[in-house]
Amino acid sequence: MARADFAAGITALIGWLAAAPAMAQPPAEVTAAVERQLEDSEADDLDLGQARRLYSNVDLTGQEAGDWIVDFARMPAAMMCGTGGCTLQIYVAGPDGYRLAFDRQVLGYKIERGEGAPRLVTAEHGVHCGGTGSDECRYAYGWVAGADGRGWFLPADPGGPRHGYSGPLAQPLPGADRAITALAAMADAYIAQCKADGGAAETGEALALLPDLNDDGLPEALFDAARAMCARAGAAAAPCAEPACQSALLASGPEGWVVDWRGPPFDYAIRFDGGKAVMSVAAPDCGMCDARAVRLAEGRLSPD
Repeated sequence: MARADFAAGITALIGWLAAAPAMAQPPAEVTAAVERQLEDSEADDLDLGQARRLYSNVDLTGQEAGDWIVDFARMPAAMMCGTGGCTLQIYVAGPDGYRLAFDRQVLGYKIERGEGAPRLVTAEHGVHCGGTGSDECRYAYGWVAGADGRGWFLPADPGGPRHGYSGPLAQPLPGADRAITALAAMADAYIAQCKADGGAAETGEALALLPDLNDDGLPEALFDAARAMCARAGAAAAPCAEPACQSALLASGPEGWVVDWRGPPFDYAIRFDGGKAVMSVAAPDCGMCDARAVRLAEGRLSPD
């Protein structure tokens, strides 16, 4: 190529770059939330400077503002990673600005776009599919919009040979637990009980959303007592135990979420039959032995 032609090509490229629209920048509230997490993880200035590589602007909810994926696997030294993978977060626009709507450790992810709305598909630690760490475990999440302008990423049929999951299934609720008053009240009661016993409570893993089980198009909620922890001085954190609390299944309805069924801590699994979610519960640590299906009867969800 002649020198003049090469120079002309470079000039044209520079002109095209100058005319191209600037790459979308993540909203300030999103970057501030991420930086707080990195600082809590004792990230140094170099790590914070590299945080810009974490963000991807995507469309998972169909909202004009767009959604933001934050993939902590892109940080150096795997500082936000563990045996279950690296933290993956999704921030979505809502009535009060951007909020955290997905927060889970994953081994990898992809966005599937076919018929219907896009889905987030994740590779998970094998234990989340009832196997071991080396076993393949695929989850899928689809966006369900709420009437209040919020919405959720709910577990969906992952396809493949399993067509379901075994618990702990659902992601912990990232800040949205206060929108479900009855669920927040259960967390507050457990925290108060733990404090009275001289401990410090952690309930983040106990508050979760489930797929729609009562056919009203909204998620159900779960207080998973087996994953509420109470750390007492000089002792390891212990699971929630009777009579301090019970697990509870909260069903959605016209007046919000109400407790339909509660009992001792349980394990659970979700399978999909023709696209519909079906939940089963069983005594903990028995590999879903003697599982009981959760059924809708007389307007209530119950395995009894």
